[in-house]
Amino acid sequence: MSRSTQYIVVGQGIGGTMVSYFLHKAGLDFVVIDPALPSNASRVAGGVINPVTGKKLAKSWRIDELHPFALKIYQEIGDLLGKELVLQTRVHRYHSNPEDATKFDEQAETQDWFDNYILPLQINEPAINNTLGGFTISPALKIYGEELMDGWRAFLIQNGCFLEATFDHSQLETLASSIRYKDIEAQKVIFCEGWGVQHNPWFKDLPFNAAKGEALIVKIVGLLPAEVYLKGVFLVPLGNNLYYIGSTNEWVFTDDKPSAHKLEELERKLQKVLINLPYELIAHKAAVRPAVKNRRPLIGPHPEHNQLWLFNGLGTKGYSLSPFFANQMVAALQDQGNLDAEILLSRSR
Repeated sequence: MSRSTQYIVVGQGIGGTMVSYFLHKAGLDFVVIDPALPSNASRVAGGVINPVTGKKLAKSWRIDELHPFALKIYQEIGDLLGKELVLQTRVHRYHSNPEDATKFDEQAETQDWFDNYILPLQINEPAINNTLGGFTISPALKIYGEELMDGWRAFLIQNGCFLEATFDHSQLETLASSIRYKDIEAQKVIFCEGWGVQHNPWFKDLPFNAAKGEALIVKIVGLLPAEVYLKGVFLVPLGNNLYYIGSTNEWVFTDDKPSAHKLEELERKLQKVLINLPYELIAHKAAVRPAVKNRRPLIGPHPEHNQLWLFNGLGTKGYSLSPFFANQMVAALQDQGNLDAEILLSRSR
């Protein structure tokens, strides 16, 4: 039996989840196609929206807009699904060496935005190795990504707009003003495939810079449960004394599986952070992120086929970028707004 819809969304990581949510919110008809795999980059990510990032203490791009919008949307979806999806928290960042402490003091004298996001260290956690001091980043958010994506998938299934399948690009036919995929005809298809874009014949040649990341799930009893800690690695609360420990970055790799050498690296870093507090290893995860060299998303229509759209290139910032730009893209699809010039797909061609 054939089916007609307005949009096909390919992929249900954080990007596809947000795109389909805003299509739903706009009252548009769509179907999401995803293989429902237990592990992808969105599920392996820590889900922290951190306004101050990197060794150089850079203010995250457009965080003044992204943070409040993300909080609003994650709370909104949580209300719809009956789930708590977001934790308002802080990041307690500890200096790893004397050079870090010196650099921080120098930047504090020159960066006028510091007062908006950086406080003196708010917690003297005795289980954290804190010989050099540090500072607290606030506000920050922890998004419970797996609960979000599982809950949203259940909502889609209940509403008859989810197909559990691997998308076969060879079955997609571009028509004069629409597309056909197997027995589905739609106005447009929106690819939210993450690193799966490598198999997409229309978009695979864009300047993606894949990065493999690995993380641990551990059980730690004794830390304050609603705080995020950072010293070489993030310790992110997941509830029930579980913590996300991560993550790594690897630009040269042969597969997307967890590796012994990164397990050793993460455990070594964790052991340097914790003092006199044991942990239990629960899981070791890995995935490939669809990074872009200039760290800006790639969003918009194919230059030759306006029926084919891309929502990708979120890298390590998927949880902060996707609500804001999915909303922007859905508005653009309805001719109710324009895409930001910095994310336009056409700039990379």
